[in-house]
Amino acid sequence: MSLGALMPENRSQENGFSLIELMITLAIAVILLTVGVPSYSNFVQDARLDAAQDSLLAAMQFAQSEALKRNEQIKVQPKTCGAGGCDWSSGLNVLHLSPDPDVVLRETEALDNVTLACTSGCDSLTFYGDGALTAAAAGAQFSACTPQGNGRGFQVYMTGKVKKVADTDDGDAVTGC
Repeated sequence: MSLGALMPENRSQENGFSLIELMITLAIAVILLTVGVPSYSNFVQDARLDAAQDSLLAAMQFAQSEALKRNEQIKVQPKTCGAGGCDWSSGLNVLHLSPDPDVVLRETEALDNVTLACTSGCDSLTFYGDGALTAAAAGAQFSACTPQGNGRGFQVYMTGKVKKVADTDDGDAVTGC
């Protein structure tokens, strides 16, 4: 076998990529990543804010339904409360207020990379047996904030309905982020 049989006669018959083709492909990939990564980051932050709001809403809906079912007071409160206030991000307990020590009906886990706070200074939300919030809890305002400063504010009405009052990407007095 001769050496000429192993070497292609025409350079255009070679397989593979040239260095210029590879550089152009890498440049396009870098441009796409530069555009896509910040959008993905915002998507993740929004998902965390949704999870924080959904966690509180689910606990409230459960407490309201239990209050109606039992015709007794049911309370939603953070797992951690101390002299410095309550940490709503530490997870939530749904408690049946009974003559004995409060009975925990449901617990939720702590939130990941989101701070949930009651900006109106509440330390719990209590539902009467008719499903309405106590007067002290009605009108409670909450904020959910990411470490990047994105946030969402929402308010709890006496009926237990939650309404979004603010959504911000740059810090806001309403959300407290």
